[in-house]
Amino acid sequence: LLLVVDAADRPREALALVRPAVASALARGVKAAVALNKVDLLGWEEHDALVADFKEDAGADAVISVSAKQTLGLPELTAWVAAQLPESPALYARSDVAAAPERFFVAEIVRKHLFLTLHQELPYGMTAEVVEGKERRAPHKPRVSVVVYVEQERHKGMVVGAGGAGVKALGVAAR
Repeated sequence: LLLVVDAADRPREALALVRPAVASALARGVKAAVALNKVDLLGWEEHDALVADFKEDAGADAVISVSAKQTLGLPELTAWVAAQLPESPALYARSDVAAAPERFFVAEIVRKHLFLTLHQELPYGMTAEVVEGKERRAPHKPRVSVVVYVEQERHKGMVVGAGGAGVKALGVAAR
């Protein structure tokens, strides 16, 4: 169990919430650590007192000082988390790049470029779906057909653009 506490925003109030969570984890045989984040915003005396309070009162196996913004303490935090993970066989083959299918990533690329090309006129109720994808031999690029769905009829014009210019720009950008 890893509990992240904002050291710069009422951390002693958080201690009251941390105590029962740590006790519950330890009762089940689960190790617990507290990561005090944003320690870069504290003075050294305040930091040391806070760490001492959490070590004494929380009952956690570890109290780790971290500043995510300045990347302080991240190697220690990563090492603690990694040490808690059980050994197990690989869940995916080494050749698997991701758990999601390629079509998902193609649709996300198109969606990203919709957001980038539409700027301020962006309809948020919008998504893209790959309806057809064909691999072709080099030097030809794969052929992909994508449908863009918009939430409201009036948003179609924003996506299509004057004379199809929006769709054309999207196609060029997404390639």
